[in-house]
Amino acid sequence: MWKGIVIEESLLDQTALWETQLLKINVLDNGWHAHMVLCEKETIKKIQTKLKPKFYAHYWKDNSVIITFSKKTFEFETSDSKKREQAIAFGEQQGIPIEQLDFPTD
Repeated sequence: MWKGIVIEESLLDQTALWETQLLKINVLDNGWHAHMVLCEKETIKKIQTKLKPKFYAHYWKDNSVIITFSKKTFEFETSDSKKREQAIAFGEQQGIPIEQLDFPTD
């Protein structure tokens, strides 16, 4: 199972979250609801199809990270700084502020 963070307001259809196991919800300073979830890789792909432009969701398991934007996915090992930088650059190109492209994991 992959642990992930999905912003409720990032989804065109919040029912995509129904296939996840909810661990907790944090209300962020801007009012967004950050869902920490557990899910399978197939569910990650389904959630990606519901992402609005200018948002992303990210997931991690062991030393692997998956970052999904509405039209692109990055999957890499946590030690791969080049792939991480590519994901950050792509996010910036999509209009996501750099300070939101931190991809936190436990």
